[in-house]
Formats: sequence, structure tokens, C-alpha cells
Amino acid sequence: MPTPTRRAIAAAHAPFAPLTPEAPNWVSALLPLTAAARHSVSVSPHIDGIDVVARGDLLRARIALADARAMDPRTLAGAVRDAYLAIWRLVGARGRHPIRLWNFVPGIGDRFGDLDRYMVFNRGRFEAFAELDARPPTSSGVGIASDDLVVEVLAATAAGTPVENPRQVSSWMYSPCYGPRPPYFARATIATLDDRPWLLIGGTASIVGEDSCHADNLGAQLDETFANVCAVIESVTPRQSDPIAHVEDVRVYVARPEHGGEIAEAVQRRFTGARQIEVAIATVCRPELLVEIEGRVCLTPRRA
Repeated sequence: MPTPTRRAIAAAHAPFAPLTPEAPNWVSALLPLTAAARHSVSVSPHIDGIDVVARGDLLRARIALADARAMDPRTLAGAVRDAYLAIWRLVGARGRHPIRLWNFVPGIGDRFGDLDRYMVFNRGRFEAFAELDARPPTSSGVGIASDDLVVEVLAATAAGTPVENPRQVSSWMYSPCYGPRPPYFARATIATLDDRPWLLIGGTASIVGEDSCHADNLGAQLDETFANVCAVIESVTPRQSDPIAHVEDVRVYVARPEHGGEIAEAVQRRFTGARQIEVAIATVCRPELLVEIEGRVCLTPRRA
């Protein structure tokens, strides 16, 4: 595999800024939202529209819940449910299937008694999927320094194939200690982008089974996260000598700014085939987790 490009190396060592609620750069390269059309929806007082852009087989959509951070749990769960239903129906009406989601949740760890905001978000998402009776594609869910909750969806004409991690419990089978309704996402999805098959790996952290591992130990969390990324790739393309070296585009969520340099250097050392490494400060969905990593792997050789 080739070594990282100068762009990737520069990105890994740039000043680490708070995450902006946008899909990774590789998505913007395929479908920039700058010229997106606003599609009006009236299913909820919290949603005024969905930004949509399409090209060929692909479609990208973005929906925002204004002032979600100020919502009480019941209102927030209902608004998330409405947002998912609205965006799923719009995508379906345009002949596409969601293949990858990004959820940007303000104050993701803020408490509501026994619940935090991520648990409330999961309730709304779970209720939407129960109504849709749909299998979920892979997803990332991280906290942002904002008042609005944003969901981005990448969709394609061909439905993706969900992939699970043999080292982890499927998200929808989590025990109630992670909330009254479980998260609902696949660990990865096999999908076609520009006529090539890709493995889209969702947000991956130091979790084995359903349990967080190595609290307050950054090095051990990184090693466990790398092992989980490798396990997902190996479940699709076994017998790779170094599975993680096949990841082409990487995004890294850093929970504590003081860890940014160490995490960026470790990621650069391990992801030797990365063309691009994005590093941003974002809150991970569990307070004990220090880092989360996502990326994509092309399942056919690179074109010359």
C-alpha cells in the first residue's frame, strides 16, 4: 500500500478544531452540498426542510433540528423520530437507499436524570426504524459544540449490505444499561460508489462485546479500536496481511484536545494506505471513550 500523501500528513498535524456537523471530505468530493436544493417538509414543527444533492446513482441529504439542545427528552425523541422518517421517505421517493449516516448530537452526554441525550436520541431513532421496518446502514454518532442536531445521509440506487463486527455485540442487542432503547446501526456497510464496491466503516471505538475497555488508557484504547477496525475488514475480506492498511479515507474523533497529537501520530502510523486523515475534536457517545475512528475501504484494487 502507498504511504500517506502530503495532504494526509498535513491534516494529521494541523491544529485540531472542533468538529463541524458535516460528513467527511470524501463525501463532499462525491457530492458537495454547496449547491444543494432545499426540499420543504411539514411533518414536524422542528424541521423546515431537507438539503438534497444528487449525482448519478448517489444522493446526499442533510436535515437539522434547530435548538435541539434546549428540547426536553420527549420532544427530542419525537423530533429525531420525525427527522429519520422524513429523510428516509424523501430518499426512497427518489429511488435511493441509505447506505451511510452521520449523526451530530449537541451535548451528547448531557444528563436528563437517569438518561443522557444520546440515549434519548437512540429512542427516537429506534422508534423510526421500528415504523420503517428497515435494516439500518452503518452510522456514526458524536457530540458537537452546537445547539442544533444534524443528520446526514448518503444514499445510492443499490441497497447496501450491512456488516457486523465479530468482536462486538450488534448495537440493537445492547443491554438496558445503555438506555431503554438500544442504538440501531450496522458496524459497516458494503455499498457501490461510482461503480466500485466499498466497505464503509462506521464510528469504531474501544468496545468489546458491548462494554467499553481500558478507561483512561489512551494507548490501550487505540490498540482496541485498531483491532476492531481490522476485525470488520477481515469479516469481509479475510486473509489480508494488514487489513487496516487498506483503509483509504479516515476520520478521527478526539474526545480531549490534549490527546490530539498522540492520536494523530498513532493513526498515521497504522493507516499506512490512507489518502486522507481528518482529525477533529468531538465528544464520543460514552464519556469513558477517548477516541473514535471511521473510514472506508475499496474492495477492488485501485485504478492506476
